[in-house]
Amino acid sequence: MDAARIQAEQVHLAAREPEGVTYREVDAGGVLGIWCEPVDANTDYVLLHTHAGGSVLASAHVDRKLAGHIAKAAGAPVLVLDFRRAPEHKYPAQVDDAEAAFNWLLSEGYEPGNIITIGHSIGGFIAVALALRLRDRSSPCPEPSCRSPGFVRGGS
Repeated sequence: MDAARIQAEQVHLAAREPEGVTYREVDAGGVLGIWCEPVDANTDYVLLHTHAGGSVLASAHVDRKLAGHIAKAAGAPVLVLDFRRAPEHKYPAQVDDAEAAFNWLLSEGYEPGNIITIGHSIGGFIAVALALRLRDRSSPCPEPSCRSPGFVRGGS
């Protein structure tokens, strides 16, 4: 497992750094993350990004450059979440971490509808799982609103 994780961590070396984006590590409600902020970002919005790696191999560092390019294209900051990995932390620990980061963003003053959940591979699943969990709990939801007509309902 350690060798596979080391190899996965090298993937980002093939990507270019985006110009005009700064990075800083943050504690997002008890979950480590990387804050990617482009120059002249619209800080009314934020993208909450969960990384690839099947919840086992990769980390936020692998998706950092990807998220930086997304931040630059979107003109908004991106928080790349470094969620807990399996098998040490069984599902739904990864969704729990995404929820903790979402709540941290709320505590930082972001409106729920101005938080956009995105993800790469398994991270896309986590982004949707978070929205479904929040909907089912009648909690504030990220954008697109999980309360909008036609949002996927579980089990049907």
